[in-house]
Amino acid sequence: MNKNLRFILYCLASLAVAQIKAQPQFSVPTTLKDLTYTNLSKHAFYKAGNGILDSSRQYKFDSLEMRWKWFGTKLIYAYDSDANKTIVHSQNWNDTSSGGQSRLLFTYDNNRNILSETTQHWIAGIWENYSQHVYAYNSNNDITQDYFHLWNSPDWEERSRAVYAYNDSFNIITIVYETKDSGIWERITLDSFVYDSSHQLIQQFDLRWYENKLISGEHFYYTYDSLKRGVVRLIQRLDGILWENSVQWLYTYDSGNMNITEIRQNWKDNAWENINQIQYILNVNQKITQEVKQLWDGVNWVNKSRRKILYNGLQQKTMDYLSTWYDNKWNSDEEKTYEYDNNGNEIHYLKKVWDSNKLTWYKYATEDKIFDSGNNLLSHQTWVNSSPNAPVFKTLYYYRGFPSGMDDVAKQGNTFMLYPNPTRDWLNISTGTYGENIQVKLFSMIGQLILEREIKYNNAYMLNLSDVQPGLYMIEVRQSKLLQNGKFIRE
Repeated sequence: MNKNLRFILYCLASLAVAQIKAQPQFSVPTTLKDLTYTNLSKHAFYKAGNGILDSSRQYKFDSLEMRWKWFGTKLIYAYDSDANKTIVHSQNWNDTSSGGQSRLLFTYDNNRNILSETTQHWIAGIWENYSQHVYAYNSNNDITQDYFHLWNSPDWEERSRAVYAYNDSFNIITIVYETKDSGIWERITLDSFVYDSSHQLIQQFDLRWYENKLISGEHFYYTYDSLKRGVVRLIQRLDGILWENSVQWLYTYDSGNMNITEIRQNWKDNAWENINQIQYILNVNQKITQEVKQLWDGVNWVNKSRRKILYNGLQQKTMDYLSTWYDNKWNSDEEKTYEYDNNGNEIHYLKKVWDSNKLTWYKYATEDKIFDSGNNLLSHQTWVNSSPNAPVFKTLYYYRGFPSGMDDVAKQGNTFMLYPNPTRDWLNISTGTYGENIQVKLFSMIGQLILEREIKYNNAYMLNLSDVQPGLYMIEVRQSKLLQNGKFIRE
């Protein structure tokens, strides 16, 4: 393995472990499930409400043509009989043209743990392997191994691995990350964890190697009070062969065991020096209603920023107002507002920023969501004022296996779907199976054959209707020995 590639793998390893380490206010993890936000979490099948996601498509509004255009990524999902996601098919689109395809393939054990995740790219008419993760688990369904492979035809080549170990209480005690160089595993990182008799994490060591040399390390200390609340989080860094104090956080709590102050201190000249602090005010429901950040000027705490938060009767955040301190007063900075439907789903978000020159608010970003009666997200529209004439983006979501309230999805049977319906230039056809060509015939309502097409290799196939006159049509779709029929409206 050349030196540049080894360095790239080292950087990737450091990034992966940075994701694994938890740095919350003071919520100390005890198992890997608590400790990590790994890529495994994204593989749970999508079930926002009572439906399973079938596909999603992104659009961008063209202000010149005054219409939505397909833009970005189209995602198509397939599942096994246990509702585990088995395929995620990604297509990049710019209006009517595809800019490339890739897919993720998943396998599972009997406990619905992911055993493998394979990435493939569509090249010259076939799916070609690119990379693969292979996982193993213990009896508690905690991950114990994660091997990463790259495809080197005709076989997979091992490139890196992460190995996890646990104690008898299933608390994680070590994470080792290694890369393979010339057939030899080379250690990149070693993280280890120590617990007290109550299974609270009290120490954590994070060590880093490069070319078999220990180059850096961090040592975390966690201290608790008699109520098992975290009161100190201390970090030491490795200086040669010695651990040197670096930074610590101090926490205090109210009678409801909620964190109300957080002070950061840096180690300087053999003493702890205040840097900044956060003070929290909570309501009777233990929700933060005010957060004040202050800086230490060497003598006193000086205001820096303040957030005020409002809630509705369901304790959902309705306003988040930020102001900054200067000229000896609080000055408006930004304001975020939130709206919800009757089921508690957030349906509108608005961010406004204060223009101190014009002394007025201006809209900076919005998000609008539409849910059906089963709490399934159907549409997500966003706008960010990052440039003049900033575009508006929208993603539409389509579901299977439940009575949807979405008007532009027509279903025939349990697997066959046509959408959107009515439609204009393109009709999506979801057959419920994957990887085979389909033969499509389109008929008028009096039985006249309008067009006949063969469409290749997709799970949700697309039929171009640009040459078809507006009206009501019958469609026949044949895939191997399966014949399915439906109706749709061409606008």
